[in-house]
Amino acid sequence: MRNLLYLCLGIILLGSCKSPGAVVSFTDLEGEWSVTELSGVDLASAGAKPKMSFNTAEKRMAADAGCNNIAGMAELAESNPAAIRFKGVLATRKFCMEMSKEEALLKALEKIVSFGTGPASPSALTYVFYGAGKEKLFVIERAK
Repeated sequence: MRNLLYLCLGIILLGSCKSPGAVVSFTDLEGEWSVTELSGVDLASAGAKPKMSFNTAEKRMAADAGCNNIAGMAELAESNPAAIRFKGVLATRKFCMEMSKEEALLKALEKIVSFGTGPASPSALTYVFYGAGKEKLFVIERAK
């Protein structure tokens, strides 16, 4: 009887954890994040990673890839909490010597159609943004 109780408790605890493929919603993105992968390039060793922040109450997104400020509005689908598009994405127009990350991020933001949880990590919370056909566009991470 006690083993059955432990088994049920274990199932409940495991089911409450967010894992890859878990149901997500835009409110999960609230706050500030680092972009750790962009257009298939791992930015783990990059000195300055692009930053993103989400204000979920106002459905706003902001980003900084090292040169210009980027901002836009999130368009969400009530029928699918993982569906997302960014509309009205604008960037300031400063010229900098290194703008490749910024250009890649802007292109990725145009293609996004959904997001989901990333690989499980004991030290960080991750989300992956996808294009049509589940093409991985970029990964954001926040330390736990």
